Amino acid sequence: MGYREKIRDTLVNDSAVAAIVGQQVYAMRALQTTVPPYILTSVASHVHENTLEGIDETTDHARVRCDLFGPSYKQLTDLEEAVRNAIHATPAFSAQYIFGFELYEDDTQLYHLVLDFSVWHVNL
Repeated sequence: MGYREKIRDTLVNDSAVAAIVGQQVYAMRALQTTVPPYILTSVASHVHENTLEGIDETTDHARVRCDLFGPSYKQLTDLEEAVRNAIHATPAFSAQYIFGFELYEDDTQLYHLVLDFSVWHVNL
């Protein structure tokens, strides 16, 4: 299982995250029938790790973005905390929170929080 699947599994199986979004964690775009709140994940960059011996194709390093959408700002800040805790606590991969920012989507009237993580994953 690759890191994309492990990230989704980590989020949908975390009780604090699931209490807010249920199973609504999608890669890149939500279904048209999706009711907020929900999470979109995407990969901003992906490389195999470089070592002194050359490229290590067993270890991936990716920048992963989690976009959180919902009608309530408070709900999204609670979700942000739950997502960060779930990703940092998982044994499935190593991750570090890099940065985040907040938006409001006028066209959908949804709050939008963006979380950016640096993720390392061993492909065995």
